[in-house]
Amino acid sequence: CGGNAVFASFYEVSPAGTQDLEGMIVTGTNNGSGYDITVGPGAGFTVPTGATELVGLGDDDQADTSLFGGTLGLFVGSNGWLAAGAGNSNAFAPSTGVFLGNPSPAVYTWTDLEPNEAASGKVWYDEPTPTTGRATYDGVFGWGTTDANFIQITYDTTSGDFTMEFGATGAGNPEDWLVGYTPGGGSADPGATDISAAAPFSIAAADMII
Repeated sequence: CGGNAVFASFYEVSPAGTQDLEGMIVTGTNNGSGYDITVGPGAGFTVPTGATELVGLGDDDQADTSLFGGTLGLFVGSNGWLAAGAGNSNAFAPSTGVFLGNPSPAVYTWTDLEPNEAASGKVWYDEPTPTTGRATYDGVFGWGTTDANFIQITYDTTSGDFTMEFGATGAGNPEDWLVGYTPGGGSADPGATDISAAAPFSIAAADMII
């Protein structure tokens, strides 16, 4: 290890079709030397007024939000993630190695989703504040199923604060879930955390792997 100090990663891996964060919101708050992570009941969400559908977002794909009116340089993955830059993997199967090694900071609710299926709900993007991007997965099918997944992710490009809120998730989803945050550019593996059981907890700065 070596290089610049960056915020450490945290993550949880859950078996396919199970998601113990349904109805909950996970919040990451920058405390100046890392993040404070809390979990509480979600307020519920719908597609925000004024949000833009990410038309053309394919299976195992990502969208540059600047092509949809975004101004913050964020990218939205079809498989449940919001990244602060380009270059992260479009892989359908959650992998801790890929998660830790991706180049751009990102918030993950990663599982295999299929927004390009004609009957599926879609993915939407908006910017509720001048520094915050928001991705809303509005009933997006798990791949190869008609099981709908409702997820909303926000990321503040100035503070680095983020949220992940879970509505109903698909019991028929074919892949595991990987839920968490990584600062990008390579991060040491802290080991998996049961987020709902461990919260509130904090993650500190860590050395980036280069």
